[in-house]
Amino acid sequence: MNTSQALVIYIVAIIFIFALFIKIRIKVWSAVVVTLLIGQILLNILCPPSNVSPWSPDSESISSSMAIYIMIQLVTPLIAIIYIFVTGWYDRHKTN
Repeated sequence: MNTSQALVIYIVAIIFIFALFIKIRIKVWSAVVVTLLIGQILLNILCPPSNVSPWSPDSESISSSMAIYIMIQLVTPLIAIIYIFVTGWYDRHKTN
């Protein structure tokens, strides 16, 4: 699938999933992180990273949709890792 089409489906899916999570009363940051992870899985299914080659010999072929795709692939795991560490840090002070 074309990266532009996959990104449109990704955006629609994350908006829908985020709205669903907020409706069922999941905390906002938890909903954001889980939504981004689900969206990245969907994006990887629609347009696998093996099909995207940003370092092609023809350097003129890098489009904005490919740049956005690469940013999503890099930033989403970083957001998840930071969220996990921050949540773990604050959970250590909670008592049952």
